[in-house]
Amino acid sequence: MVESVNKVILEGIKQRLELHKAKWADELNNVFWAYRTMSRTATSETPYHLTFGTEAVILIEIRVPSFKVTHFDEGRNGQLLHENLDLLDEVREEARLRTLVYKQKIANFYNKRVRPQTFKIGDLVLRKVGLTGFET
Repeated sequence: MVESVNKVILEGIKQRLELHKAKWADELNNVFWAYRTMSRTATSETPYHLTFGTEAVILIEIRVPSFKVTHFDEGRNGQLLHENLDLLDEVREEARLRTLVYKQKIANFYNKRVRPQTFKIGDLVLRKVGLTGFET
């Protein structure tokens, strides 16, 4: 999973830095924020929501008022945050289950293309030998 995250972050950095390659450190926080606030296919949740129990309000929603911003009630906000935190374990469990279903679908997709092979004693097979000389 770490390799997958690193790949996504590197792609984000490459996209943001086509013009300003020397400023990659300045753009890193923007890339991380984009990664944390984008919904994942496997979980249908954002990493931010799974961590903090609430959705982030992105800067564009403040400049161009959205429903979240225009109907914000500061007095009720604290109570809703506590309710979201109480339900966070359930949200995480649902995300975990959706991830398992997603992985199973991916496995089924690839496994249906596999042709089973059976070998008998005496059949000739091709063996790959690694750099160390040991069979792999």
